[in-house]
Amino acid sequence: MRWLFFLGCFSALPLFADDDLVALRREYNQAAASVDTLVRLYGEERLSELAGQAGDEGILPPGSKLVLIFWADDEAELFLNDNRIGDTRLTPTRIEIPEIYLRESNTLRAHCWDTDRVESGFMAGLYLQDAGAHLRRVLVTDEKSWWVKGALAEERYYINAHPDIPGAEVIWGAGLFGEIVLQTSFDAARLRQVSKGQPLQASAPSVRREPMETHLVVSRLVQLQDQRMDLARRLEAR
Repeated sequence: MRWLFFLGCFSALPLFADDDLVALRREYNQAAASVDTLVRLYGEERLSELAGQAGDEGILPPGSKLVLIFWADDEAELFLNDNRIGDTRLTPTRIEIPEIYLRESNTLRAHCWDTDRVESGFMAGLYLQDAGAHLRRVLVTDEKSWWVKGALAEERYYINAHPDIPGAEVIWGAGLFGEIVLQTSFDAARLRQVSKGQPLQASAPSVRREPMETHLVVSRLVQLQDQRMDLARRLEAR
């Protein structure tokens, strides 16, 4: 695959005393860990797909962002159409999802697990955010639209403190603890419908803001490829 070819070619480059080239190689080495992580997560074939994929155009209504706010006791990692969004552990987290990862029909999946066998739960809300930072609800965790192994998720009476994610309830599977995968779906028509509605009056909770993990690493890979081409031109000119 071209990414592995890229790694091999770069590793074979001679070392130069030129400060600029040394600095550029150092920058590459710092990013190499991210490359390795992505290869382990997705494999070579998946990596090529991510680097070259193009999203369906016009999925998001004009002037809108798609944001996901989620929380778990104890931990959860989320995926949209098999693209990793991010993770959380007892911390409300907000991640903006770039339009390139959206399709006409979309699957949102949460891999959740409990580690202390005290309480377990998951909360999430997917919202359209307009230019004025107002939120419109696309979907939230409830007993009607999230599934676990072919059965509807169950709302939980959660005793301990948890965030107030607008409209969302604490849900889990049939068991009290353990490891589960929750899943729901939405389509482009739902996004268009939501954009025409009234924004929520409730404000979002205090959250940790993070970029979408897959998008962050793929963007870094593209940047590295551009740097490689620039370095090759500089070496050729020596």
